[in-house]
Amino acid sequence: MFCAFTLSTGRCGTMTLARVLNQHPQIIALHEPFPRLIRISARAYLEPDSELMELIIKIAREDYIEASNQKGCIYVETANRLTFFSYAIRKAFPQAKFIHLVRHPVRVIKSGIRRRWYCGHPWDAGRIFPKSMHCDGRLWTELSPSEKVAWNWVETNRFIFDFLQGIPEKQKFFLRLEEIDSRISSIWDFLGVRPFRVKIGKLNQGSQHEVREDFIPFLKKIGQDVVKNCGYEIEGVQ
Repeated sequence: MFCAFTLSTGRCGTMTLARVLNQHPQIIALHEPFPRLIRISARAYLEPDSELMELIIKIAREDYIEASNQKGCIYVETANRLTFFSYAIRKAFPQAKFIHLVRHPVRVIKSGIRRRWYCGHPWDAGRIFPKSMHCDGRLWTELSPSEKVAWNWVETNRFIFDFLQGIPEKQKFFLRLEEIDSRISSIWDFLGVRPFRVKIGKLNQGSQHEVREDFIPFLKKIGQDVVKNCGYEIEGVQ
């Protein structure tokens, strides 16, 4: 089956990527198809290799993939909730390709704060938590809301990097949202489709100037290595 899945934290341009890819006549790209698998996503984080997760993802996405392939198209999904299903996807669809999509952590975390992650957002039921309920020597309940969002960014990307270590180079692609325009040809090559001119448009920057950056010391402490692996500097938004 010809398919590709985007692995990400969310709030990093998944909708933009789907819109861009969907302009290509050989691609059917969906952002958040049903079922969204929101609540079960947190369990997939805890049980990534379980047969149950493999069965769920196969039932939830096999028809989408087959329908796209029957039209001569590759199926691409950009829903961040499938990130923790990556191991299950690999088992259910061995030929699947993976795009690791990132955006500057400060922008992503600020966006998560604005959307009240871990503070009553309707999808908090599917949000991940530390497996031991401790983080940086403190109880999870002692962390500020912004620190919790920062932890989410670090842990999710660390999960993705760990998963992709075992994936052949031809089946994985690393993409910084800020470089989508300059790397569009490489994306076509990776997905195995012909070159095609698309309109990228202006990236949505959101209104983030009013969000405090009090999470930055915590982010540096727990995630300096992940930030570096993503190719960013924490000082300033590039």
